[in-house]
Amino acid sequence: HKHQTGLYWGFTRVNGRDYFHNLQSDYWKRNSAKILEQSGSSVSWQTSYDLLDAKGQAVLTQTQTWIMSSSDEEHTLDLTWKGTAKVDVTIGKWKYGGLFLRMPWHKGKTMGEVVNSAFQKNGQAEGKRAVWVNVGMDIEGRDDWGHIAIFDHPKNSDFPQPWRVDGQLGIGPSRAILGDWKIPKDETETIRHRFIVHTGKLDPKALTKKWEDYSKVPYRDVTFISSPAKPVPLIDLNQARLENIVEMDREKAFSLLFTQLAVTDNPEIQKSLLKGILLGLDGQRNLIPPATWLELRAKLLIKTTPSSPNTSSNLAKSLATKKLLAAPSPRSKTKTPPSLIASKPSHRYLPNVTKDSLPPLSLSSTNQHCASTPSGPLLPLQRLMPPISSSTTTPSLNPTPNVPSSKLSLRAQHTPKLFMPL
Repeated sequence: HKHQTGLYWGFTRVNGRDYFHNLQSDYWKRNSAKILEQSGSSVSWQTSYDLLDAKGQAVLTQTQTWIMSSSDEEHTLDLTWKGTAKVDVTIGKWKYGGLFLRMPWHKGKTMGEVVNSAFQKNGQAEGKRAVWVNVGMDIEGRDDWGHIAIFDHPKNSDFPQPWRVDGQLGIGPSRAILGDWKIPKDETETIRHRFIVHTGKLDPKALTKKWEDYSKVPYRDVTFISSPAKPVPLIDLNQARLENIVEMDREKAFSLLFTQLAVTDNPEIQKSLLKGILLGLDGQRNLIPPATWLELRAKLLIKTTPSSPNTSSNLAKSLATKKLLAAPSPRSKTKTPPSLIASKPSHRYLPNVTKDSLPPLSLSSTNQHCASTPSGPLLPLQRLMPPISSSTTTPSLNPTPNVPSSKLSLRAQHTPKLFMPL
């Protein structure tokens, strides 16, 4: 491959300079290459390079230490990479960069497959976090495949790192996939990896067990969250109330409750709805009532029985408006002009009732009607006013002292049923 040579290390964005695709001497300067252990159960070696800026000055010194051991089944290589910043260094975000393995791939000829520790394959593993990634391919002259697995180490920053998996059997862990990361001047970043070179059929469970032996961490304890979730802000209910968040929801809910209250005739359902509304209002006063409240209240008062709690009256205390609070009392001592007695009937509590719809009603028929009507939550006229004497000029019968008693019969004609709500 024109950009990579087998097992390779190079960043694409070091203070904006690309060391992944540039191998020439104006980018790299070798400081040393030496053998640490020449023989034994393992061998080791170390290399050191400076990464140069456009002026030829070192911005980062990287040191790679390799340890290799072998058995009849596999080869093992351990890599410790250290990068010491000569200036403040930023490794820029990119979809690959750092450690990279390029297999000898030929389009249309090479058979191969990439599998990660989450059993994701090929393109499914692109950009995904994993503790190991394995690449396998057919090898000329062999009946089975050759494999190289790369392990991530739990001490690496942003472990487990996301992986680059391209379409040409190229793989590599890359912290830069997550975003920019930095190495401050004179500080050193350390990155560790292990390589397992093996043949035969891939056994993912066995490979995970080998990763656990390397990392000393049980696989079940690995967390694959890419970044901490943003904390959910707590809602200040008082502030929400001021911002009309609670009120808007409450108004909608109460509108639905009042609508249901108007259409149901079941007293138990009405009682439950009224209690719920009262609980929601929580002792508040002078709230704006629904448009249908007056008619609904009259309906509820008519159906209220002495044995049931008068919750509608309690609800009226919260929904009382200035108009309702200013309703005149039957014993009011306010002087009323004689003309108003005949022209403005007192039907404040009966919505949709007009003057022409009220039947004529005399004083005599009034007493008979009150006597025949059972007592309940409605008060007949005889309970609101003193008894009527035989004299038609009895001053106590006239609620307005300056109005002649002869006008009372005219007023009675426009009194709606002479019942008032409690």
